[in-house]
Amino acid sequence: MEAQGGNSFDPKVTELISACQATLDQLQTDREDAIDDFMDEHAERKSQALAKVLRNFKIKSAPARKAENNELVQEMEKKRDQDTKQVKADYAKINTEEKNKIKERFNDQAK
Repeated sequence: MEAQGGNSFDPKVTELISACQATLDQLQTDREDAIDDFMDEHAERKSQALAKVLRNFKIKSAPARKAENNELVQEMEKKRDQDTKQVKADYAKINTEEKNKIKERFNDQAK
């Protein structure tokens, strides 16, 4: 590298800059990997929670469906929809909070 005016940088400075850049690149890669790992686990937990809501609905609504109690089935469908919406909202909040924690942790390491 050369400074303005054609002056060369001290090789030790160039080496230090390269080492700092390599460390920063590794931290960024590690942060991205941590976020990816979290997202994989998070998606699995969210999927399981949504499946549980649907499973509970099917189990609880089966007698009402068999008895052709449409009013009760509709109430249960409404509850299922509310529960699904709540699970999605809860996991969206967790997603944001956890990704921010990961980013903060790596930002602190980069200081």
